[in-house]
Amino acid sequence: MKIAKWTGAALAVCLLSAGFAGPANAQTKVTFGLPSKGFLHMAVYVANGMKYFQAEGLEPEFIYLKGGSAAVSALISEGVEVSVVDPTSAMHAHEKGADVVAFGAEMKQYGSNLVVQGDIAQKANLNAEMDPHERLKVLKGLRIGITGVGGTPDLLVRYLSRQVGYDPDRDVTLVPLGDASAILAAFKQKRIDGFALSSPTSDVAVSQLGGFMLLNLASGEYEPLAGFPAETLLAKSSWLEENPDTAVRVVKAFTSALRLMAEDPEKAKAALRADFKDTDQAIFDAAYENSRSAYPKSMELTEETVKKMLAFFETTSGHPFKGDPKKFFVNDFVEKAGQ
Repeated sequence: MKIAKWTGAALAVCLLSAGFAGPANAQTKVTFGLPSKGFLHMAVYVANGMKYFQAEGLEPEFIYLKGGSAAVSALISEGVEVSVVDPTSAMHAHEKGADVVAFGAEMKQYGSNLVVQGDIAQKANLNAEMDPHERLKVLKGLRIGITGVGGTPDLLVRYLSRQVGYDPDRDVTLVPLGDASAILAAFKQKRIDGFALSSPTSDVAVSQLGGFMLLNLASGEYEPLAGFPAETLLAKSSWLEENPDTAVRVVKAFTSALRLMAEDPEKAKAALRADFKDTDQAIFDAAYENSRSAYPKSMELTEETVKKMLAFFETTSGHPFKGDPKKFFVNDFVEKAGQ
């Protein structure tokens, strides 16, 4: 697989190598932008490990970027062709006239989890059986680690803070730290009181660093975000118009991975393991079980999931979405893929 030379301002330096099958002229290259590495993108890794992309005649390349905003910026500047990310940043860009739309849902639960220091949880007498809203009240005055401003964890903490009546700019200190390793280091050194990030990072913090899982959002335990289209396939509408067959094949590859995860979870788990071979087995197992239920069989952007996305957008941005939801959330390619 060829490695891209594109380096935008927000482009991360690490690339995920994808398998290659067949002669070069038989494969259609598609460059995907990912905001980070984690269990938010299990379908990506399973599809790659099972060679579902290659089975659809695609040569995938995956570029890691520093957060959701960077993934959207890379898409707009044509550094990548498809980004797999929370659609919120793209919705803001769409409002300003950017040619970007969501054409399928990879996840239908919010995959980022919220972890706080164990001693903070103990002092506040928190436990997993408490009402989630009661648990969230502990956020006031805390320093919460996030990947970057405008990214999925940032938006999540802002949303959850407002759900319990807090002002995230006044009552919570958001600390941008970049990536998972930096967040875990800061958590270990107690330079932050908690963080929002997906598995396996949240599982490492709990099992090895004495953290407390304040909210396991991937499980769907927080009802306002249950069924939320947390990770979507994004592309420029111009690219979709010029490459409709490629877009359908992308959806088919993802759908094959999602169905395998639902119907043969152990086989999907084995395919996923190659991308997390350095992760402790117990943590990998826990992260897989914590995350698997967040993935749907169908990538359809249903009316209910879109309503939740619009409500989340309004809460985090302070205004209703100014674009046309029917033009931003499109199901044409999911339908053509036979779902």
